[in-house]
Amino acid sequence: MFDNQRLINSMKKFKNGDTSAFDIIYEQTYRMVYYIIYPIVKNKAAAEDVMQNVYINIFEKISWYHDKNSPKAWIATIARNLAIN
Repeated sequence: MFDNQRLINSMKKFKNGDTSAFDIIYEQTYRMVYYIIYPIVKNKAAAEDVMQNVYINIFEKISWYHDKNSPKAWIATIARNLAIN
């Protein structure tokens, strides 16, 4: 079940170096990410590949995340952009 406050807290923890928070970020967002990607790529295997790239991007670019932004919107933007590309 989605919990926005839990996601916000996990993003802050992950940004501050707590890599265990990444599991919670994934748990809170994977459904949303899949449902953003699938209609764009229209293929389950391709959607799963793009999903993997989304979470790699989150892992690598967490420093770009600003606490003032919605983590859900930030992740959704990454997902949509990678799916389009």
